[in-house]
Amino acid sequence: MRLFIFALLLCFTVALVGNLNRVEAARIIDFTEQEERELSSESELIKRIQIMLNKMDYYSGPEDGRMSEDLRQSIRTYQKTLSKKIDGLVSDDLANHMETQSRVGAMLRRLNQIRKTDIAAARKALANRAETREFLKRGNIDEVADPTRDASPCFRDPKEKCLLEEAIESAKAIHKRELRDWALGEILVAQAKTGFIAQAINTVSKIGDARLIIVALRDIARAQARAGRIDDAWQAAQIIPSAFQRLEAFAAIADIQLKNKDHDGAHETAAQIILQTDRLDNPLQQVTLLAQMAVVLAKIGDTGAAEDALTRAQGLARSKAFEDQLSSMERGAALRHVASAFAEIGQPLRALSLIEEVSGAYDRTAVLMSAATAQAQSGDTKAALETARKIIGRRYSSVILGRIAVAMSAKGQKTQAAVTIRLALTKAEDIELDYARSYAIGQLSLSLIDIGIQDKAATIENAAETALEIENDRLRAYALWSVAAAQAKKGLTDEVKKTEQLAIDATDAIGSSLSQVWMLGDLATENIQAGQLERAASAFNRGIAIAESIDNAWGRARALAKLAATLHDFR
Repeated sequence: MRLFIFALLLCFTVALVGNLNRVEAARIIDFTEQEERELSSESELIKRIQIMLNKMDYYSGPEDGRMSEDLRQSIRTYQKTLSKKIDGLVSDDLANHMETQSRVGAMLRRLNQIRKTDIAAARKALANRAETREFLKRGNIDEVADPTRDASPCFRDPKEKCLLEEAIESAKAIHKRELRDWALGEILVAQAKTGFIAQAINTVSKIGDARLIIVALRDIARAQARAGRIDDAWQAAQIIPSAFQRLEAFAAIADIQLKNKDHDGAHETAAQIILQTDRLDNPLQQVTLLAQMAVVLAKIGDTGAAEDALTRAQGLARSKAFEDQLSSMERGAALRHVASAFAEIGQPLRALSLIEEVSGAYDRTAVLMSAATAQAQSGDTKAALETARKIIGRRYSSVILGRIAVAMSAKGQKTQAAVTIRLALTKAEDIELDYARSYAIGQLSLSLIDIGIQDKAATIENAAETALEIENDRLRAYALWSVAAAQAKKGLTDEVKKTEQLAIDATDAIGSSLSQVWMLGDLATENIQAGQLERAASAFNRGIAIAESIDNAWGRARALAKLAATLHDFR
């Protein structure tokens, strides 16, 4: 309609121009040119919207830059879907919003296609092995929880078996497949850790996503290794169809063998992993495993083999093949693994020598933190401070300064430690993001605990005061429970009672019952490792009481799996 009016106006203009003076004619011509530009601009805007709506399947008409009733209706449908004002009108804001939605949609479609491709590859890998083929048959079977069951006896006298059985029953009531698979993955790890291998394998078969089945098999092997059942872990790892996940399971076995001082076993496992990395197609995965095994070999004392593995890892990260296959960010991540390995085996200068090649702020920060930690642990606190100054983010630099302060205190540098911890706290208080600030202050309260434990005369009062500054309820509760444990270790009875009440209040303030249980489970395990069994039992019993009241099936299943695994730690 506007184009028709414009044509009439143009004819009228031509007729008038001859009867007007030059100034008046110029004004009319300028007006018509402006009108033409506006119409052209509007036509382009309409065409943009037609193209976007077509891509998003809201519109199937022509992309001709002309308004139509079909297009107007398509705009209304789009606006209604996104809960926007429904007027069917075109505008720059609408076009910009559509282009953003189109890009997001395209990204989600790509991710969905990648997901489908990965699932298909995982299913094929599982189907190719007789030992794993059966897992594909039961994944889509929906089970119903037993509504007549009574779990109260288990909460009165908790045992690993009944906790895990109730976790499985709770998982059956999770309707969303992704959340159910998540919970089942955690349950089967707890089953493997506690020795219920047949049940763990049965739980694997309940998982619907083939990718997660492969991850679950890896996690079973890892859990058995961490529980000290090395032979069982080896057997479980052998059937994992994915080469990388299989080698990840073997890497966990090597770590446990090293921890158990089985140096011959760890050496053999590490050597096997290094040999098999050639079979991996992804060079980042190769570098990751080579760096991990270099650390194991170095800690055993085979520095030559460790050096060879790291040299090979560096060569891969810098190779043309890596450059062709992966992005510069992934190359930076690969070199970060190498640098962190150098730092972990006590060669922070070699770690720092790679910093210029590491792209990405996160990877650079990780290298600097690893190097500064290694320097502090070796007693070179001056060099550690120098490295820490290069860390840009306050959330990271404050945490590493806390670790350096602990190292200073251990060397008897009490004044320097106090100055460094004050600097760290100042940095932490200036962090803008709430959770990041709470995390940093929480880590500094733990550093103050370490410093307080080193000093027999200290009351750990500074740690308690710092913990109270943490805004996040979960992090504040964890820090306060940790302070109370340290005070108990030092025999500070009155202080313990006061701090424990603060910790209880902070725990009660945590909005998620699952988060409460998870934190208490972690605390119980830490107390066990510290030899504080009464405190561990108290934390576990608090967790059990909270878990019994969880009605949400997903939260209940995960909480009970966590508590079953924690209960096993008492053995």
